[in-house]
Amino acid sequence: MVELDRIADGVDLARKAHPRIRVTYAVKASYHRPILDAVRMVGAGASTFSEMEMSLARTAGFAPSDIVYNGVGRDGAGLAAAVDAGVIVNLESLAELHGLLHARRASAPSGRIGFRVNGSAPGGSDTLGKYGILGLPVAQLPTVADLLRGSGLVLSGVSFHHFANRLNGTAHLDTLDRLIPALTPLTAHPSVALDYIDVGGGLASRLEVDDESAAGMFRALASRIDADLDCTTILELGRFLVADAESLLSRVVDVRESGSVLVSILDATTNYLIPAPGHRFRVERLEPLAKGETRTPVRFVDRLGSTICENDCGPLRPGALVAVLNAGAYAGVMKEHFVYPLPDVSFVRDNAVVATSLAGGDEAVRAHHHWPER
Repeated sequence: MVELDRIADGVDLARKAHPRIRVTYAVKASYHRPILDAVRMVGAGASTFSEMEMSLARTAGFAPSDIVYNGVGRDGAGLAAAVDAGVIVNLESLAELHGLLHARRASAPSGRIGFRVNGSAPGGSDTLGKYGILGLPVAQLPTVADLLRGSGLVLSGVSFHHFANRLNGTAHLDTLDRLIPALTPLTAHPSVALDYIDVGGGLASRLEVDDESAAGMFRALASRIDADLDCTTILELGRFLVADAESLLSRVVDVRESGSVLVSILDATTNYLIPAPGHRFRVERLEPLAKGETRTPVRFVDRLGSTICENDCGPLRPGALVAVLNAGAYAGVMKEHFVYPLPDVSFVRDNAVVATSLAGGDEAVRAHHHWPER
């Protein structure tokens, strides 16, 4: 069950943290149509990482100027079409830039592009960690500016995305410490007109980052960018918005003792649960305690024997109904390729079910995620 009001509230929380914050929803976190509708209805944009995701955003009614288009190894014709349509396109490599310049028509209108950087310090070596491989070294941005001369395109933004499931914005601020000094002299280039810095996402869910801390983190990032570069801050929020807005309803299959630990086996499987590394789910009982009972610790495992979490939810009996929280990000996108049946997904706004995606096998992704037939 997905609480659409919480998604809209999360967008609003981030947007109100600073007047120059622009919120986009990272579509890759969940393709469900009602989620994109909830994001659009509250006035936010969409962050996409493929032509399919960009198509979903357009189908959901997002204006081209409200769509951020990221990606790797994209062809020049597709990039040119997106730029000409007014989509915010963040290129990832010099190869993509050359492809775009080659594909652009001589009569094409003037346009703007952004560029993803991998956060390396100017003159220093790159740290090629899991999230630091993609993007251009910061030191090559002047080359980008020079290539844009006479093309009708200007460099209007810089983006980065190096992190996953962060509980605070310290790492993002550290990247800005390296990035801002490199961008400041670049602003004098005739092919550069910076108006946004896209700090990506990589933030943990609201279940793990309380609202006050999250707002303070967003405010610190935007204030730094506003003061030093006079630019808008784009946030690409995925897990932060949807993870704890979705609860997976599950029943207890069996309860047994394993040594000194009481184990409760759920009918959910890890196919539905894509956890944030280093963080954890939470299970809540949905049935009241019997008279005289007190909560006791229970270790929850799925039908494959993988531990989900341990919570004070006991005592539980077979057939008891529970909710697995913090389960909403990425699971819905990935599980089409797994072998277990898909659950029903209900979308709730103002305490009323407004849409339902029915259970099924791995039929078309669009059909399962509540998209109309084309």
